[in-house]
Amino acid sequence: MVPTLLHADTLAAEGNPVQWDAPQRLAAKLGSRHDGERFVLLHQHDSAMAGELVQVLDHTYDDFFLYLRRAGLDVTEPTDKLQILCFAGLGDYRDYSLKADYADLSRLIGYYSAHTNRIALHCRLDRDAVGMAQDFEMVRHEAIHQLAFNSGLQRRDVTYPIWFAEGLATLLEVPIEANAGIAVDHRARRNALLSLYNNGRILPLSHFSIITRVSRDSHDSSTQDIYNQAWGFFAFCMAERREQLIRYMQLMLDAPPGPAGRRHLKAVFEEAFGSTNQIEKDWLHFLGRLGEEQPPELHVVQAEVTP
Repeated sequence: MVPTLLHADTLAAEGNPVQWDAPQRLAAKLGSRHDGERFVLLHQHDSAMAGELVQVLDHTYDDFFLYLRRAGLDVTEPTDKLQILCFAGLGDYRDYSLKADYADLSRLIGYYSAHTNRIALHCRLDRDAVGMAQDFEMVRHEAIHQLAFNSGLQRRDVTYPIWFAEGLATLLEVPIEANAGIAVDHRARRNALLSLYNNGRILPLSHFSIITRVSRDSHDSSTQDIYNQAWGFFAFCMAERREQLIRYMQLMLDAPPGPAGRRHLKAVFEEAFGSTNQIEKDWLHFLGRLGEEQPPELHVVQAEVTP
């Protein structure tokens, strides 16, 4: 999740100096540092767990660039290592989010902040194997966000709608196979999306395409409904509207910095994709085909990820 936060320039203009701990102070506070080839992990855990976490991050990195290059997108690998903070204590995690991002984000297990360009995680030391696996799945999702903002795919000073930001992250939160195509199936999200579709709860694109805020509670059912629809719509765009999707990405890269109004987001969407009425017909037809045993547009990955 990329929480919607006040922009740094807004905070400064309101007389609130933009401050957060420097990496050296964070390292001292967290206690340990693990350097990988692409990531720096500052943490409060043992070295074995840190190594496992960096391994998950490295696999995510490889999948991210493999997938996007396979899809024909021009992405650039970061020149600097990306920072991950892993807190064992909820209090330290809450204090960090309040100081760094001006919000109590402790209800999230982890989040990527475009404000600081870091991922912050609350990984408890007492988690069992299942719990740790769930934490690692969440880490992969947040790493997709971080990579998107550090590869030329997204800009940190531009407001993106949920469908785009979370659509990409949910699409790639499951590992992809080396021989997979450009579409990746996610059984848990597909089943949840089909439930929404079968019960008439799919949000119309005229509204869905301009949503920029959701609840900060990752367990909120309405938030998960939007995430599942974002997964499906991004998969649809990759399968049937890839050229328009790439056009949309470029338009957003050229957008003015700062908060974006609904009128602007609607105009950008329709400039790239055309009328929402027309694309919605094809989108709903795509959803109708998702109930097939093996959807032809999606390469099935044998992985179940808790939504």
